[in-house]
Amino acid sequence: MDPAAPPVPPEKVTLAGDYQRLLRRFPHRVAAIMRRIAGALEGPVLVHCWSGKDRTGLTCALLLALAQVPREIIAAEYALSGESSWPRAVEWLENGPGKRADREAELAWNRPTPEVMLETLAHLDERYGGAEAYLLQAGVLTAEIGRVRERLVQAGR
Repeated sequence: MDPAAPPVPPEKVTLAGDYQRLLRRFPHRVAAIMRRIAGALEGPVLVHCWSGKDRTGLTCALLLALAQVPREIIAAEYALSGESSWPRAVEWLENGPGKRADREAELAWNRPTPEVMLETLAHLDERYGGAEAYLLQAGVLTAEIGRVRERLVQAGR
């Protein structure tokens, strides 16, 4: 291999693979979010990001997993984020920069399907032992997880 040659770019990962990398690289940020939710006083907590599917999707999936929501429901809820952002996606598809085929491929890659979240949750189980174990490894205290879980269960009543 020619050392002066540019590196060959790695194969593009899946969206679920991207989420797995986020969980692995930023556990301290995930822990900070959970601590904020655990420490919030009474009332609702707003969790959001720009598109509402990536950081928010992961955060909400972890929260729902803590509340023992079945993973099929977690995955279906995650997929709803694609519906709410679809008008913006269509506008970008029609008028965005570059080739339309490239934009179509990007939209397909970024599509929040139930399968993406199911794969992410399976990864949490296989690598960390589940959502709660991941959060504990990330530095969230057992008492904080208990407060988050209590907030979620009380909110559902």
